[in-house]
Amino acid sequence: MNKIEFASVATTVLTALATFYLAVAKIWNLPFGEEVSNTIYAVVAMIASILGGSTIGKISKRNQDKEKASE
Repeated sequence: MNKIEFASVATTVLTALATFYLAVAKIWNLPFGEEVSNTIYAVVAMIASILGGSTIGKISKRNQDKEKASE
């Protein structure tokens, strides 16, 4: 599993974890339910933005390579 695949799986797992903790915190009166879940969501957003930037960079490089090859 490469870094991008791992990061993609991590975002899915973290999102599920945040949702789970928020639900369980409300049921069992656990502390800081919203704070914990919002922090996890913020980490997921950061990972997703890094993955998006990486993807845009790869697409841009691939397009530049195609343009050079066609010249």
